[in-house]
Amino acid sequence: MINTAITEILYQLSDDVFEREVTSADTLPAFSYKPVSDIPQTTLDLTEHRIARYQISTVAGNSATAATLAKQLRQHLKYLKGNFGGVNITLIKEQQTIPDFSGDPNVHRHIIDFNFHYGE
Repeated sequence: MINTAITEILYQLSDDVFEREVTSADTLPAFSYKPVSDIPQTTLDLTEHRIARYQISTVAGNSATAATLAKQLRQHLKYLKGNFGGVNITLIKEQQTIPDFSGDPNVHRHIIDFNFHYGE
Protein backbone atom coordinates (compact mmCIF):
# COMPACT_ATOMS: atom_id res chain seq x y z
CA MET A 1 0.00 0.00 0.00
CA ILE A 2 2.88 2.41 0.59
CA ASN A 3 3.76 2.13 -3.12
CA THR A 4 0.28 3.44 -3.95
CA ALA A 5 0.79 6.37 -1.58
CA ILE A 6 4.20 7.24 -3.08
CA THR A 7 2.74 7.12 -6.59
CA GLU A 8 -0.18 9.34 -5.57
CA ILE A 9 2.16 11.87 -3.99
CA LEU A 10 4.47 11.99 -7.03
CA TYR A 11 1.50 12.42 -9.39
CA GLN A 12 0.91 15.74 -7.61
CA LEU A 13 4.16 16.92 -9.24
CA SER A 14 4.08 15.21 -12.64
CA ASP A 15 2.14 12.83 -14.87
CA ASP A 16 5.39 11.03 -15.68
CA VAL A 17 5.95 8.73 -12.70
CA PHE A 18 7.52 5.28 -13.00
CA GLU A 19 8.27 2.47 -10.59
CA ARG A 20 11.92 1.36 -10.47
CA GLU A 21 13.35 3.21 -13.49
CA VAL A 22 12.74 5.57 -16.36
CA THR A 23 13.55 3.94 -19.70
CA SER A 24 14.96 5.65 -22.79
CA ALA A 25 11.51 5.43 -24.40
CA ASP A 26 9.81 7.41 -21.59
CA THR A 27 9.07 11.13 -21.69
CA LEU A 28 11.49 13.37 -19.80
CA PRO A 29 11.52 14.97 -17.31
CA ALA A 30 10.11 12.26 -15.07
CA PHE A 31 10.19 10.75 -11.60
CA SER A 32 10.95 7.17 -10.62
CA TYR A 33 10.87 5.50 -7.25
CA LYS A 34 11.93 2.24 -5.69
CA PRO A 35 11.56 0.82 -2.19
CA VAL A 36 14.71 0.26 -0.14
CA SER A 37 13.31 -0.90 3.21
CA ASP A 38 10.13 -0.92 5.31
CA ILE A 39 10.72 -1.36 9.06
CA PRO A 40 8.03 -1.64 11.77
CA GLN A 41 8.42 0.65 14.78
CA THR A 42 6.80 -0.39 18.07
CA THR A 43 5.93 2.64 20.19
CA LEU A 44 5.25 2.98 23.90
CA ASP A 45 1.52 3.33 23.31
CA LEU A 46 1.63 0.05 21.33
CA THR A 47 0.60 1.66 18.05
CA GLU A 48 2.49 0.16 15.18
CA HIS A 49 4.04 2.67 12.80
CA ARG A 50 6.42 1.92 10.00
CA ILE A 51 9.35 3.70 8.41
CA ALA A 52 9.72 3.02 4.70
CA ARG A 53 12.87 4.19 2.93
CA TYR A 54 12.41 5.03 -0.73
CA GLN A 55 14.79 6.27 -3.40
CA ILE A 56 13.08 8.82 -5.60
CA SER A 57 14.91 9.92 -8.74
CA THR A 58 14.38 13.01 -10.81
CA VAL A 59 15.32 12.24 -14.38
CA ALA A 60 15.84 14.91 -17.06
CA GLY A 61 17.69 15.65 -20.28
CA ASN A 62 20.08 18.08 -18.60
CA SER A 63 21.63 18.60 -15.20
CA ALA A 64 19.91 21.92 -14.45
CA THR A 65 16.42 20.48 -14.99
CA ALA A 66 17.21 17.41 -12.86
CA ALA A 67 18.46 19.69 -10.05
CA THR A 68 15.37 21.92 -10.30
CA LEU A 69 13.07 18.90 -10.12
CA ALA A 70 14.98 17.58 -7.10
CA LYS A 71 14.51 20.91 -5.34
CA GLN A 72 10.77 20.94 -6.18
CA LEU A 73 10.44 17.40 -4.84
CA ARG A 74 12.21 18.23 -1.58
CA GLN A 75 10.05 21.32 -1.08
CA HIS A 76 6.86 19.39 -1.88
CA LEU A 77 7.61 16.61 0.60
CA LYS A 78 9.00 18.85 3.34
CA TYR A 79 5.71 19.42 5.19
CA LEU A 80 3.47 16.86 3.47
CA LYS A 81 1.27 14.76 5.78
CA GLY A 82 -2.04 13.01 5.44
CA ASN A 83 -3.84 10.06 3.95
CA PHE A 84 -2.63 8.91 0.54
CA GLY A 85 -3.94 5.71 -1.00
CA GLY A 86 -5.19 4.48 2.38
CA VAL A 87 -1.84 5.13 4.08
CA ASN A 88 -1.54 7.77 6.80
CA ILE A 89 1.81 9.50 6.33
CA THR A 90 2.86 11.39 9.46
CA LEU A 91 6.38 12.54 8.54
CA ILE A 92 8.79 12.52 5.60
CA LYS A 93 12.52 12.99 6.19
CA GLU A 94 15.15 13.45 3.52
CA GLN A 95 18.22 11.30 4.09
CA GLN A 96 20.58 12.16 1.22
CA THR A 97 20.81 13.36 -2.37
CA ILE A 98 23.12 11.76 -4.91
CA PRO A 99 23.67 13.31 -8.37
CA ASP A 100 24.04 10.54 -10.96
CA PHE A 101 25.54 11.15 -14.38
CA SER A 102 26.34 7.53 -15.21
CA GLY A 103 25.06 5.85 -18.32
CA ASP A 104 23.47 7.89 -21.11
CA PRO A 105 25.14 11.34 -21.39
CA ASN A 106 21.75 12.89 -22.25
CA VAL A 107 20.05 11.60 -19.10
CA HIS A 108 20.76 13.25 -15.76
CA ARG A 109 19.44 12.07 -12.39
CA HIS A 110 19.28 13.20 -8.82
CA ILE A 111 18.62 10.27 -6.50
CA ILE A 112 17.09 11.23 -3.17
CA ASP A 113 16.52 8.87 -0.25
CA PHE A 114 13.48 9.66 1.90
CA ASN A 115 12.11 8.02 5.03
CA PHE A 116 8.30 7.91 5.04
CA HIS A 117 6.85 7.49 8.55
CA TYR A 118 3.37 6.01 8.25
CA GLY A 119 0.63 3.92 9.76
CA GLU A 120 -1.57 1.41 7.99
